[in-house]
Amino acid sequence: ALAHGADSLYTPFANPLSRHAAVRVGQAMAAVRVREGSGRGQLVDVAAMESMAAIHQWSIVLFTHQGVIKRRAANRHAESYYPMGPVPCKDGWVSLGVASAAQWEGFCLAVDVPELLADDRFQTGGDRFDHADELTEMIEPALMSMSAAELVDRCQEHHVPASPVIDVATVLEEEQLADRDYWFASQR
Repeated sequence: ALAHGADSLYTPFANPLSRHAAVRVGQAMAAVRVREGSGRGQLVDVAAMESMAAIHQWSIVLFTHQGVIKRRAANRHAESYYPMGPVPCKDGWVSLGVASAAQWEGFCLAVDVPELLADDRFQTGGDRFDHADELTEMIEPALMSMSAAELVDRCQEHHVPASPVIDVATVLEEEQLADRDYWFASQR
């Protein structure tokens, strides 16, 4: 996940046009790489509707197979799980993935709120989503007492997917992306 601004959380693809732009950029970069190998340019044609349909594959499948129209839920993973996505902590944000019962147990232990495991309101991902506001009030003090690094480490020790939310400058310097030659300098 990416953050923008000192005090605000920015979900990178909150704007549909930025989603479309991300697809266009990816296809343009692929075309540049092909040109560098072949010496021939090519037309990059990306329709905004195609970009949006590709990004919303689960919404479309839910509707076509089950007749379900997903409701808006901001940064929450609508109707499915909670916590799932960005959460605040002492020095920033961490993106969490608490879907399974084992991950819920691990999360409660990681943030030292084991009493929530016995709370009937939070037994399933759907239950937690339905009571997300109440749950947030109960876990936020624990989250705000930890740094992003500490929260990530504790969650990962308990087998809960967690990653710090980083800014664009940090993404550009990420060792993993450099090692995999994700970035390249175009030869002109």
